[in-house]
Amino acid sequence: MKRFGLIGYPVSHSYSKKFFSEKFRHLGLMDHLYELYEMKSIDSFPNLWDSNADLVGVNVTVPHKQAVNKYLQHLDASAENVGATNVVVRRDNELIGYNTDYLAFKHSLECWLDG
Repeated sequence: MKRFGLIGYPVSHSYSKKFFSEKFRHLGLMDHLYELYEMKSIDSFPNLWDSNADLVGVNVTVPHKQAVNKYLQHLDASAENVGATNVVVRRDNELIGYNTDYLAFKHSLECWLDG
């Protein structure tokens, strides 16, 4: 099983689980699972990874986008430049932070300015 999810507080209202579960099913990725991990305190972050060996990556939402960085072994330039992380991936036993919000915002501005 490959496990993914969303961390933040609160997350019960999030559409992410339904969205990614449908996406995995549509792509035939029956060994992929997306969960919501409500995390009141970012101090619980290491335990999430320790207790889920099959966890591949998580999306990060409020209020943890900045505080999560202290638990990561590496920040991609996107997260480092913005100072916030919204995607964490486990690769070679390291947790790497990315910021895709920045790229999406930049792309939408470029489209708007070009239009």
